[in-house]
Formats: sequence, C-alpha cells, structure tokens
Amino acid sequence: MIACTDFCAPDIERMIELYRSVNRIRAVRQHLAWHPTRELLRFAQAPDVLTDAAWRRGLTLVRNDDLACEIEIVATQLADFTDVARSFPDQRLILPLMGWPIDLTEQGFSTWRNAMSALAHCENVVVKIFGAECIFGLNWRVAQIRPWVLTAIDLFTPGRCMFASHMPIAALSRSIQDLFNAYGKIVEDFTSSERRSLFHDTAATTYRL
Repeated sequence: MIACTDFCAPDIERMIELYRSVNRIRAVRQHLAWHPTRELLRFAQAPDVLTDAAWRRGLTLVRNDDLACEIEIVATQLADFTDVARSFPDQRLILPLMGWPIDLTEQGFSTWRNAMSALAHCENVVVKIFGAECIFGLNWRVAQIRPWVLTAIDLFTPGRCMFASHMPIAALSRSIQDLFNAYGKIVEDFTSSERRSLFHDTAATTYRL
C-alpha cells in the first residue's frame, strides 16, 4: 500500500507514525504536479512546493525509515526534485510517470533527457514507468513511447526502473495485458535479468515486497 500524505500538513508527524504502524504501507505519496499552462493539471498549492522549507521539514520525518517516498511532478519541476534528492540522499524517492514529460517535441525530449540525466546521479531515486495515457494520450503507440522509456532505463538502469500499470485509469486506453505486452515489446532485446528487474525485482526491493 502507498498512503497519500501532505508534508506541509500540521498533523504530518502523527500521520507518518500512523502509516509506520501499518505493516502493509510501504511508501507515502504526494501529488505535487504543477503544469505551467494547464490549470487542470495543477495538483499542488504552488509550483515550487519542493523548495519550501516547511515541506522539507515534513519530509525529514520519513528519512532513515522503512517508508519510501513517491512524489508526482511534471518535467518542469525535475530540477527542484533533483535538489530534494541531493539534499536527502538517505531517503528512497520514487519518481512516477518518468518525470511526466509535457513537451513532446524534439526540443522537449532533449530538455527532459538532460534533466533526467542530472537526476540519475542521485542513486536514491527510482523511476516508475507508467501512465503513457496521461503523457501521450489514450491512443498512444509503442513507437511513440519507446524512445522515452528506453532513455529513462538507459539513464537509471533496469535496477532503478520499474514498470507499473496505472490501472484502472490505464484501462481507458487498453487492457492490462495489452499494456504489459507493449512494455515487453519495448524491452524485448534486454537480458532476462534486466527484464526481471523492470517487471519485478526493482519494485520488490523498493516496496520491500
């Protein structure tokens, strides 16, 4: 289980203690995505919450703890997320949606790749690959997502990447079997050990399964 949290909440310490007491809870999650132009894709109170001192004090409550921390952002927030990762090197951090690219142009890909490359130096960060329907639309194609997925895996290695389903939302686009067949096609040339990491081992380690 991944429990929702708000590291700025006044009762955050009590909530973390509560989550810690539930064995099935293996991570906490906060949605801080802030799209620069689309108001419907702004889930935080401000675009720079990751730099807020109060928010970071809340994050210290899960440092050196068994709880991993999953923070959802969009690509324009990757620099702030990288600073968090560098500032909290002993905290396991999970980055959903490959950092949620929002500019799918050639220049956007280059900018995202550079930001992800900087983040990849933070060994406490694991990338969660899912939500293609959120990034590329409901009719996404394997050829369309392949360069983004392969770049993320190349930068972070299979040992720090994991495939996920994003069900039930992903079902608006395709079945879970079709989804994982698509993932499989993208990494069909990987070794069996690398595929096992992407489909199982990284998640098992990250969430202590």
